[in-house]
Amino acid sequence: MSLLLNEASTMQNSGRTHVFVNYATEDGVFVDWLCLRLLREGYQVWCDRLKLLGGESYPRDIDEAISNRTFRFLAVLSRNSIHKSNPLKERTLALQLARERKENFVIPLNLDGLAPSELGWMQADLTFIPFTNWHHGLSQLLKNLDACSTPKMDCGATSVAALVNHNPCLTEGQERLWTNLLPIRRIPATIYRFEHDLAMPEEECRKTVQFWPHYRENPTVCWSFEAPPVELSSKYRFSLRGSCEGWRTASGPDINFFNLGKKVINSALRFKLISSGLHWDRDSGALFFPNKPEHSRFSFRTYCGSSWVRAVGTRSFKTLKGPVQVRYHLSPVLTTWLDYGGRDFVQIKIRLHITDLSGKPINPATMQSRRKAICRSWWNHQWVSRIMATLELLGGEADHIAIGSLSDQQIILDRFPISLGISTRLDESVLKPETEVRDDIALMDREKDDEEEPSTEG
Repeated sequence: MSLLLNEASTMQNSGRTHVFVNYATEDGVFVDWLCLRLLREGYQVWCDRLKLLGGESYPRDIDEAISNRTFRFLAVLSRNSIHKSNPLKERTLALQLARERKENFVIPLNLDGLAPSELGWMQADLTFIPFTNWHHGLSQLLKNLDACSTPKMDCGATSVAALVNHNPCLTEGQERLWTNLLPIRRIPATIYRFEHDLAMPEEECRKTVQFWPHYRENPTVCWSFEAPPVELSSKYRFSLRGSCEGWRTASGPDINFFNLGKKVINSALRFKLISSGLHWDRDSGALFFPNKPEHSRFSFRTYCGSSWVRAVGTRSFKTLKGPVQVRYHLSPVLTTWLDYGGRDFVQIKIRLHITDLSGKPINPATMQSRRKAICRSWWNHQWVSRIMATLELLGGEADHIAIGSLSDQQIILDRFPISLGISTRLDESVLKPETEVRDDIALMDREKDDEEEPSTEG
């Protein structure tokens, strides 16, 4: 009987040889790392990120590939991917197949430490592999793949080498690589708790973030590294109700001061963006460059000179209803990373806020696909330029970025992000023309939308 079951299982799995990686693009760094290690172990990996590196041909018909050619389906679950349209569609199909076949077809990888309550009912009862520690997660994943006899090739390390070396686009030569991590020079050691006796209208609460860096815990309690302005304090009767010195190592019965400190810093970063002139979309929470003439050609400085970018621009799309024009605004997001490799950083991400020509945000259902269409031809140096432009806005001509009004209570950031020097660089003469690369990326775009390629910037 056991022999017959094994034979039946073998027949059922015939043609199913690949490991399919399902993920959100925001988790691309982790997915690159994971795919290279799976390839090194000899597994045949399907991941659209590998295509541009010369990996195995990515299937055009995703549903057919998942249904008939995938042996195990790796679902990278994070706060980026659990509600995203295309990863969700792929996971739904894979979960249906798992139930029909009564096998552990889906292997969920819990990247962010998500709780079952944060997942849909179809995923909440699955056994997850935690990847809060990548090394431990990979070890458990490999044991899982080995236990279910996932097909392998005999040339794992060779496959990785071939992937990296398939195209002679690398050459010897010094090159500087920029990160999106901005070192923090100084963080105040004391957090202050303020309360106000008079209720503050919601509109007034929104205005206060323009001139006082603080984190609002509830309608009457605020935390900050500095006191509120005198006029605000008098109007709403603010009073100092406590402080915590050395908050990074302090502990309390009902307060995690380390997490509270990060919230205060993140709120101060938003204050800096708003006070520097960025506008705030109240519905989405996005901060973005307003549509001003100087932002259509925004100048900035680097170590090696000056340049400029479009902080605000327009694009045209062909739709079934005819041509549509939209305006995109650079929308920077600053996030605090404390004790990251023993140092403190601010991570800078550049997103896009998209409106119609009158300034009204477009439908959220189409905003993401518009973002992808606009950004798909932006290369690394163009992203770095937009980071530099944001830092120019925040720091001006100073060699640092200061947040706060009192010098001894300010958060101080470096003016430029960290850069790294390497001895190998891209030989751009052998790379594909940009139009061909854009065609390749368009084939990888699995979102169904009625738009075509955007026209050139207006």
